[in-house]
Amino acid sequence: MIDFWSSNLFQNLILITTVFVSICIYCARKRQELRNAVSILSLQIRDIEANIECLKAEGLIGEQLQERALHYSTIIFEENCWLKYNHIISGHVDSHTYEVIDNFYKIAVKIREQQMMIKTKVLQSMDYKGMYYYNGIYSRVNGILDKQGEVGSEKFLDVCKAEVSLLQSLYNHDIANPPSFIQLELVKGLSKKLEQYHKITDGVAFSKLLQLK
Repeated sequence: MIDFWSSNLFQNLILITTVFVSICIYCARKRQELRNAVSILSLQIRDIEANIECLKAEGLIGEQLQERALHYSTIIFEENCWLKYNHIISGHVDSHTYEVIDNFYKIAVKIREQQMMIKTKVLQSMDYKGMYYYNGIYSRVNGILDKQGEVGSEKFLDVCKAEVSLLQSLYNHDIANPPSFIQLELVKGLSKKLEQYHKITDGVAFSKLLQLK
């Protein structure tokens, strides 16, 4: 009996058992990693589709950019999860399924790039409007201060309020609120990429992705 515990056969059995358990743990971990990747990707794909559909419906009508809608539009995605998990998925789906999902993300990236550039232009326009609005107010108030003696101290505040009210009414009017200057190439680029977009959640590729769970 003692010879068995100290024999090479027992030591080999221990080694085989250890290797087998390690392989089982590794495989279980890989399966869980795959499930997590599929869950994250499927949720993000649905979010991307919802954001793009909203952008198509409200942000661009024909080739007319809807500035307010696009300014408040949700960014297509924050992090590209496909770049993070595609190596996990690649060995478990056929080449066509992989290509469909990969192409979906490539188009989503292009749409996001155009969206972010247009958002930046809209924000720049808003900043310039604000800057010139306040410059106008302070210039008029300073002008009144220079002529305070002519106006009189009693009427000074009334004149200031009247000047500020005039500027407010002007900047709330369409004349002083022209559309943001956004290059036509950006609008056409966004329109072109939106035309290339197609939903995949109602297709075979997405179903195969979900089957990996």
